[in-house]
Formats: sequence, C-alpha cells, structure tokens
Amino acid sequence: MASIDVAEEKLNFLIDEIRKDIPAIESEEDAKVKIINRIFNECLGWSFTQFNCENNHENGFSDYILKINGEPSLVVEAKRIGILGIESAVIDKYRTLKISGSVLKPSSEGIKQAHSYASEAGIPIAVVTDGITWIIFKTWVKGGYREKEAFVFPSLDALKNSFSIFYELLAYECFDNKIYNTLFDQVHNNREQLNLPLTAALEPHEISILQKSPISFDLEKIFNGFFTQLIGDENSEIMKECFVESNESRIADYSLEKITQSVLNNLPKDQSHLESELSNLIQGNVDAQIPADSDLSVFIVGPTGSGKTTYIDRFFSKILPKNTRDQCLTININCLDASGDEAHVISWMTESIISALEKKLFMEGFPVYNELKGMYFSDYRRMSTGHLKKIYENDKKLFDEKFSDFLGKEVQENREGYLEKLLHFVIHNRRKLPIIIVDNTDEFTLEFKIQVFQLCNAYKRKVKLCMLMFPVTDKTAWSFSKTDIFTIHQSRSFFLPTPAPREVFRKRIEFLNQKLIKADNNERREYLSSKGIRIALNDISNFAKVLEDVFVENNFTAKTLGELTNYNIRSIMNLSKRIITSPVMKIEDLITSFVTTEPINYTKFIDALLRGDYEAYKSSTGEDFGVISTFKVNSSRSHSPLLNLRILALLRIKKFNGRDVNEQHLTVQSLINYFEALGVDSIDIELCLKELVMTRLVEPYDPSTSVLSDVQMLAITYKGLAHYELSTKNSVYFYQMAITTAISDPTVASDIRSCYKSDKFFSDKKRWSHLFEQLKAYL
Repeated sequence: MASIDVAEEKLNFLIDEIRKDIPAIESEEDAKVKIINRIFNECLGWSFTQFNCENNHENGFSDYILKINGEPSLVVEAKRIGILGIESAVIDKYRTLKISGSVLKPSSEGIKQAHSYASEAGIPIAVVTDGITWIIFKTWVKGGYREKEAFVFPSLDALKNSFSIFYELLAYECFDNKIYNTLFDQVHNNREQLNLPLTAALEPHEISILQKSPISFDLEKIFNGFFTQLIGDENSEIMKECFVESNESRIADYSLEKITQSVLNNLPKDQSHLESELSNLIQGNVDAQIPADSDLSVFIVGPTGSGKTTYIDRFFSKILPKNTRDQCLTININCLDASGDEAHVISWMTESIISALEKKLFMEGFPVYNELKGMYFSDYRRMSTGHLKKIYENDKKLFDEKFSDFLGKEVQENREGYLEKLLHFVIHNRRKLPIIIVDNTDEFTLEFKIQVFQLCNAYKRKVKLCMLMFPVTDKTAWSFSKTDIFTIHQSRSFFLPTPAPREVFRKRIEFLNQKLIKADNNERREYLSSKGIRIALNDISNFAKVLEDVFVENNFTAKTLGELTNYNIRSIMNLSKRIITSPVMKIEDLITSFVTTEPINYTKFIDALLRGDYEAYKSSTGEDFGVISTFKVNSSRSHSPLLNLRILALLRIKKFNGRDVNEQHLTVQSLINYFEALGVDSIDIELCLKELVMTRLVEPYDPSTSVLSDVQMLAITYKGLAHYELSTKNSVYFYQMAITTAISDPTVASDIRSCYKSDKFFSDKKRWSHLFEQLKAYL
C-alpha cells in the first residue's frame, strides 16, 4: 500500500460501488466476495496469499485467518448484512464500546464466536463484520475481554469518516508493526499515560565541559594524531600490517590463493599476435577447462568492524605470491560513491568498472584507435567478410571510415558491450585475471544489492574467466541468502570473525612505536606535574607504552570496550581516544602508570568512559560512544524504569543456559507473555524491545529483519551484557545515571540535584549513599 491517502481514495470508490450494489448482496458469501475481500485487499494492503479461509476449530469453522510471515495474526468472522446490530443513534463515526455493554448486545454471538476461534489459535486480534459494520477487539486483556472496549464502525459512513483509525487498526503495514497495540492501549489503559514531563537532576544543557591544563591540550593533539593512526583511516599500511590473523582468515587465505591460481592456470598462454588471439577467442573459451562456477564468486562475510576490506587489500598485497599477483588485475568498486538510485545502479556500476579498467589498462587512461580495433577485431572480421566485403576489397579507406563510425557508436552507446570487450581484452590480450571487488553494499537496499550481484555475475558468465569478491556483513549475507538470485548463481563464502580488541591494540601500537614521528623540537617545552614529575613534550612517543599498559596489559579494559561496541574495531578505537584524552584521566595518572607500571584504576577508566570531556555523563551523546542509560523510560508511558534491565536479565539467563544458538534466543511473543504474567502491559514491552534493538543491546536472530514480529527471535548482545554488568555492579555508572537520567518523579529529581549541587566533597560517602538511596527508592 503506497500510503493511507491512496487507500482512502480506494475505499471511497469502493463504498460508492457497494451502495449501488447493496440490494444484490444477500448472503454471507456475497458480503465476503463483494465487500470484505475487497476492503482487506484493495484498501488495507493484504495479499490474497495471506488469506486462509474456512479453518477448522474445535467449535466450528472460522471464515478467515490472515497470516503474516506464515503465522496466524488476525481472525475475521463474517456475517450476512443485517445480522450484526449496533443499538446506537450515532452510526456515522467510530466509537469505542464496552463489549458486554447494551450497545453491542445484538452482536454478542458473533463476538463470542470470533473470540473462541482467536483464543484457541493464539491470535491477538479478532474482527466481526458483515462488510458494513465492523467490530474489532483484542482477544486477551487483563480483566477479561468482555469488560474492555472494542473499536466499532457501525456503518460505511463511519469507515469513511474515521478511516485513519480503521487503517491503523487493520492495514497490513500497520498490523505488521502492531500499531493496534498502541490504539487499544490508549483505550484500555488511559490512566497510565504520563501527565508530568520527564526531569533529570542535571539537564544536558547544564553539563559543562571540564577545563584542561596546558599540557593536556598538547597531549590531546598528539594522542588524537596517534589514535587517528590507530584507527587507520589515513594509514592503509597499518591496516594491512596489523591485521589480526585467525584460523578462519588463514583458511580463507589458503582457499583464495588456491582458487586464484586455479583460475590463472586457465588463462590463454598463446603468445601470438593480437589478431590471431582474438580470432580464436571463441574456440579458446570452449576448450578452456575452468574451475567450478562457485569458485569464481566469493563472499567475505564478517560483522561490522571485522576487517573485511583490510583482509582483501592485505591478501592481494601481501599474501598472494608475487608471480600470481602479477597475473591479476583488481578492479575495486566502492558503492559509497553511488547515489543509491536503484533506477541507475546498472549504468553506475558499468561506468565505474569501465573507468577502473581503462585507467589500469591504458597509458592514456583510455584506449587509442588501434587498441579499439584490436578489441573489436571479431567485428572487423565480420564486417570485412560480410555485408561490407565489397567496400573492404575496393575502397579500404571508406571501409575504415565505416568501421570507425561503428566503433564510435559501440563505445559511446553500447556501454555494456564495451565493458565486455574490455574484460575479454584483459584476459586474452594482457593475459590477466580480472577480479572485481564490490565493497560497501551493506547500507543499500536489498534490490540495490541484487542488481549489483546480477550485473557482476552476468559479465562473469560472458567472459568465463572473471573473479568476483563481495565483502559483506553477516546481516547482508543473511538477507541476501534468502533471495532467488543467490541460489541461481553459485558462490563460496568465508567468514571473518572480529579479532580480539586486545590483539588489535597490541599489533597497532607495536607498529606505530617503530614508526612514530617525534614531536617538533622547535618548541621544546617542559612541564611540572602536580606530583613533581618533570616531562618533556618531545619524549611523548614514550607514552605509546602507557597506551599499551592501559589497553593491552589490562585485559578488562579491552574486554569492556569490545563488549560496549559489540566488537566493532573502529568504534573501539574512537572510544579509546575518548577515554585517554578525557580530563578525568589526568596526566598524573598516565605518568604514574608509565613510571610505576601500576595499571590504570578500573573505576577511573569507567568514569572517563562515561564522562569524556564533560563534568557528567551527557545522555545526548550516549549512543554515539556506546553507553546508554538502562533506566530511562518512554515519555508517553509510566512503565517501570527497571523494565529494560529486566528484559536484559531474562535474555542474559537464556544466553548462558542455551545449549545452542536457537536456545539462546526468545521470541517476541514469549517475552511479552512472560512479562504480561507479571502485570506488565504488552505495549510497554514492545516499546522497550524496540529501544533495546535500536541501541544494539538486543539483536534479532535474523539481522536482516527490521520489524519486530511475534515470531522474531531475540538475544542479548555483548553490549547488552556489558550494560547489565554496569547497571547492577558498577557504582560509577549508577551514580552518573542517577544524576543525568530523566525520571518521572520531579521530587526525586530535585532531591538528587540538591545532593549533587551540595558543597560537600565529591568523595563524601554520605553524599553518595544519600544519592543512591534516592534513586533506588525511585526505581
């Protein structure tokens, strides 16, 4: 369904048809075929493939069960026009009416029937309708469904006048997103809506930046440069040299080398002239013994930050033997340069590959006439012996002009044909293996990926000897594996796990220690720390050893950073820079750690992690650096501030007790059922689950699915585990969340604020104790 506006236009048109045809709609079957089916399909966006009709139950047959992803989601009980009665004078707009009330009494049998079917099948929503009157209600409600309200549309006028509500209740796209839960919640639990705004003891605009000493500013510049090198954005060498090998990467190294060599063994070895080679092109392709098709299309799969692009760069520059490497021609296509317009992806890919090939093949950056003539020699032969034979024999100059016109048209207008010629030229003239590497497709739509994959495989099939490589995330691989195009074109996949952060730090710091450029000696400045230790800025390279002590020798720091970023290496490096340049991590602490070899205190480490450059944790930047407050609530709901933490606790237990991957997950519906038994409303659980998934504390089993359906399976992530540990065991985290998390009780927030702003020393135990007691009482 394009939009609610399009759906409303269709409904209005359909209502006009129904009114004209009312006398002919006599039976229940008439109502189904002429009204109900059409409203669900044409106006609400349900496909007929999602309809299951006449389903057998213990107490009868339900008229419809509508399914989403194969799961029964909606029961519809159809009636003949006139059977359902609404005893009310107001029939031109929707109303929310108590099911057991007198207004719906004439329709009670139909409601009871629909409820029995829905409750038996475990379906959350039931509808009773004759096509004119629509009654929509929830199957399970605290206190019994008969004591709660249903949404009632007494007439076609009510559908027309209140279509937005009708659409949000029953339209496929809204139903799949469970918008109905929000609507029913507003009716059933209207007293639970917050009347007071959320208030933090310390609002974001009140949190000041901490002042830094002169030496801190100088150190920050150097550490910023150091960490920029560690991250590797401006230093490709460090990415290749410091790639952390794993058993999986070594297997991939060996397999890719073997595949590449196998393909190269089939390249034409004939050293004869160009004309002879091109004229025998077809025969050579027929006779060549090429490897399996799956060996020519390779996926490098790994989580975000696992180093897939680095792995491929390193493979072709360091791992692949030089004699083999010299016989390869790599074409790197970065999809981040694409506009993302699916209508132009084929032309963009074609032009990108052509441009890359021309730059690598020809000194001028494009082929000259004789080179083009060689590339199109089969066409030259065809024309000279075919329809232009007489001209060729009698007027060579005129023939060359006609062939030149043909070349111009082919090169300029038939770009896909020109690309194919270029690939053939690589193989049969330069005797190299073209390897097309398509990177950074992950953030584009599935349709974009499919078009890119099909285009590359089409050229591979045309030229026979061409290798394709696709570095993708596990999420992309998962979604792509479910497409038809993936099964049509065979391929091989290699998985690269994310390396241990500790090893990444160790290798990169060791590398930079050897190549670190000394600070400029023109400004030889010395500082005296508050502890009486004199330090010269030109010796700052020694502080690389401090970083090694902080992030390598202390395993807990690397482990914490890894978990908080779900082991995304780039995020780990950025988070590390935040910690080491934070005023919380004072220069004296770094000097002391360097001189005495004493490890950095873990409490200080967490404090710097949370506060960064500010006097307190700034929630507005929480998602940027990996730490969030697990105690925050939705501004429109009054659920417990511990609900997020309780969900994490349940999923944590499931993860540790599960014997395999499946057992470490719980479905959305099972989570809802568990907490509903504890008195938590389903809408609150869904809001929390969406927030936890968005902040990556929880992840779906199928990472390609963005919508949380009842059957979607969820598990806690490393980031979720780290937040559970911080929330339940770390006093620094608890303190920072206490003063910065917005809460629904302004009195508690004011008391915490007064405590924080008091003149007592920061380390005063009574102050901490009082603040903790206030937040615990609120929680």
